[in-house]
Amino acid sequence: GLLILAVLAGPMIGLGVFRLATGVERGRAQAHLDRRVAAEALAIERVLAADLEVLHALRPLFESGAPVPPERFMAVAEPIIARRPSLHALEWIPRVARGARSAHERSLRENGFDGYMIRERTVTGELVAAVDREWYYPVAYVVPIEGNERAIGFDLGSDTLRREAIDRAAAAGEIA
Repeated sequence: GLLILAVLAGPMIGLGVFRLATGVERGRAQAHLDRRVAAEALAIERVLAADLEVLHALRPLFESGAPVPPERFMAVAEPIIARRPSLHALEWIPRVARGARSAHERSLRENGFDGYMIRERTVTGELVAAVDREWYYPVAYVVPIEGNERAIGFDLGSDTLRREAIDRAAAAGEIA
């Protein structure tokens, strides 16, 4: 009887030790993963904070409420983009009322953006003239233009998530 008990207890003890060792190793792996995730999150947070500083640097251009000439926007934005590889583009997105849409589109076409129009994306991804709405938030200028040509004229207000962010930013007076 004692021999049978010892034969049966051996695997049970082995299984218990295996489970204990596995739990300890899993805990170590989880702690290591948690440290790596925290370090990566901190790195991302630092990059985002630096990128937000760019927005604060551009803010004085627009605070007066006076129209900002495209050349001025480009002159300020180009060196910022050159120094910030984490940024792919800086865009100037005015708020355009329904009644000012035609004048806005004409003005940009006259200033070198042939064929400029306020556009939105269809469910198939095609860019088409934006539907009639009270306000538009089109990408009027983008730095760099190269590689971002399709963004010009895109109405951020036509995208639900972007529109919600714009509305939150406007309501709070803060970056969203």
